[in-house]
Amino acid sequence: MVHTIGNENNTYNPFIIAKNKDIEIRYIDFGIENYGQLIRIEDSNIILLSQLIKGMKKSFFIVAHELGHYVLKHKNQVSDARVRDEFEANFFAAE
Repeated sequence: MVHTIGNENNTYNPFIIAKNKDIEIRYIDFGIENYGQLIRIEDSNIILLSQLIKGMKKSFFIVAHELGHYVLKHKNQVSDARVRDEFEANFFAAE
């Protein structure tokens, strides 16, 4: 799946892939609790990133992780499924 997305976008850069998929990226103050989050509002998707990681290499992994949630169609859940979803999003980002 990751290779297909990379080939479709001619890049593996998650910032460019998000832009190509019309996913807006916004930097906000999460404090130290969180580095990123995918939110869905009606037909819009937004990746929120912590201002603490702006310009850092870590931001590429965080955006890729949030793209994983988007591509894998994860829902925001509070259950055992959330643990699985986080593992899958990490695996997607690592690929």
